[in-house]
Amino acid sequence: MNRQGSTGGFAVVCDRRGTVTRVIWDDLGVTDAGTVGGGFAAIVGLASADEAVRFIDTLVARGAVFGWQLNAAVGGRAVRLDLVGAATTDGLLIIGATSREAARDDGLTRLNHDLAEAQRELMRKNAELQRSNAELQETRAALEAQRAELLEVNARLEALATRDSLTGVMNRRAFQERLEGEFRRAARYYLPLSLMMLDIDDFKPYNDAFGHPAGDEALRAVAQVLIKQTRDTDCVARYGGEEFAVILTNTELADAAAVAERLRRSVQAAPWPRRPITVSIGVAAFEPGMAGASHLVSLADQALYAAKQSGRNRVSVAPV
Repeated sequence: MNRQGSTGGFAVVCDRRGTVTRVIWDDLGVTDAGTVGGGFAAIVGLASADEAVRFIDTLVARGAVFGWQLNAAVGGRAVRLDLVGAATTDGLLIIGATSREAARDDGLTRLNHDLAEAQRELMRKNAELQRSNAELQETRAALEAQRAELLEVNARLEALATRDSLTGVMNRRAFQERLEGEFRRAARYYLPLSLMMLDIDDFKPYNDAFGHPAGDEALRAVAQVLIKQTRDTDCVARYGGEEFAVILTNTELADAAAVAERLRRSVQAAPWPRRPITVSIGVAAFEPGMAGASHLVSLADQALYAAKQSGRNRVSVAPV
């Protein structure tokens, strides 16, 4: 310590381990050029090292400490120091003053000034943080809106790619992809799988008599009957023109035939405004050793042809 005095005070900035990083002022003469980089405990005398360490620990834990006193060695004699401290953006601000009123008043004045500066700095940082948080929330909301819009667009694109625009059921391309997948799964795990091919009876004369808008209305109505009478795990598709296909997963041939008969009766019983509409249905089931999904389609199509040849408005089952 180069300067000596018995009144006044000092202010230093420390890191959270108590290492002095800057000397702000020193009217007491407890610091010198060699203080920076050293421990705070060293500048108040080795005899007070433990108390100084406790002061630092308490300051770190609380963020601010007032009315702390410890004995220090100043100019070769022991003095009583009043200490206050506060955590700032730079580290830990520590201010000490002798217990004399004049020194205390001067120290407290400086302390109030420094604490006010530290408070203003904290308020500025807090305002910046709030602005950053607000900007982040706005960005996040914008990203969420874009994500929702993208999901909606993707859903529309998927519907356009996989759904029949008139009836809303799966289109032929989506049906082929689904059937190929279900066929592979049935072949690999020996699972039951059935297929129905369904055709509206005498649809061309219906169109000729009532017009294409009425025919479109009939196609949509038949599609709705199929959707209501099948499970979510099944696949209803428009195969082409007035022909529909229904994939029945995990369904044996006999059960598929019963479902087909229920569908036939539901279509026949529907309230048709112009004339009754009926359907013919062919049913086939997967068998181990089938060459591929096209074989299953061929069998169901042959059964449908048999139903048409037998008088229409009936179900025909492909031979096993």
